[in-house]
Amino acid sequence: MSSDRRFVIEERLAGRLRLYRDRDGGLPRIEAEIEGVVLEGELALDSGEFVVWSSEDCPYEETLHITLLGPEGDVLDSVDLGRAMQPGVFQNFKALSDGVAEFDFFPEQRHRLEVRDAPCGLLTHILRRSRLKLTPTDQATTHDKPT
Repeated sequence: MSSDRRFVIEERLAGRLRLYRDRDGGLPRIEAEIEGVVLEGELALDSGEFVVWSSEDCPYEETLHITLLGPEGDVLDSVDLGRAMQPGVFQNFKALSDGVAEFDFFPEQRHRLEVRDAPCGLLTHILRRSRLKLTPTDQATTHDKPT
């Protein structure tokens, strides 16, 4: 698990970002297209998957997009965080363990993101469960603390 920034914005489209990430060892680069116009953060998982956070750059009614990408850049799951007429700023990101991170977005509220294991078995496609679990935590922080 690593939280270093290695995805690069290749192109900004209407409300979307086209990203790429070079691989080590001469393998083809990873390419992805996600919602949002600002790349806020990323997390590389031990499984070879990635979580990226992006936003709409609308400070008075912000939406945060959290996207789970496969090792080749395919979108596996996504969840949005936002409220009508509610400002939001992505900050105070902290990776806790592989697939678990916390961050601030709304004032006085901290969120925890957990990436669940990929389901396997006969009914995987029928009983599709979200891989991203987003919950507010009891720990309140403010937007005045440094990231």
